[in-house]
Amino acid sequence: MADKKPQTQWKFECVVQNMRRASRLISRRYEEALRPVNLTSSQFTILQSLNGRKGIPLGLMAEILGFEQTTLSRLLKPLEKRGLLIVQKNPKDRRQKIASITNTGENLFAEAKIHWQREHDESLARMKQDDWLMMQSVMSRLSE
Repeated sequence: MADKKPQTQWKFECVVQNMRRASRLISRRYEEALRPVNLTSSQFTILQSLNGRKGIPLGLMAEILGFEQTTLSRLLKPLEKRGLLIVQKNPKDRRQKIASITNTGENLFAEAKIHWQREHDESLARMKQDDWLMMQSVMSRLSE
């Protein structure tokens, strides 16, 4: 009978399994960090993309953030309902919708960024700077 390895020692050779596992575990820590401001990490990312900008077309935002258009729309609705952003027709192209952050959204983002930064610093402390730079490069190449 073959020796069975405990589940904690399983090694996944598949790129997607490794990336998803790491993503889920890291995301959980950020979700916990953002809980005091009642934001998910995806919602935080949306507010971050809007912060300091006049407005972003939804198609462009979806492309930049790597969201499907339907996923982005689903994520925007609760933010809009909370008054953190506004989605409206683009005055330059009425076929297109743009999202803009509100003053309330900017204020909440500033508070959320403190929580996010704390977790970000803790995440970076778990690795060497060279590891992080290499990971950024690898992730960039993999997502092309």
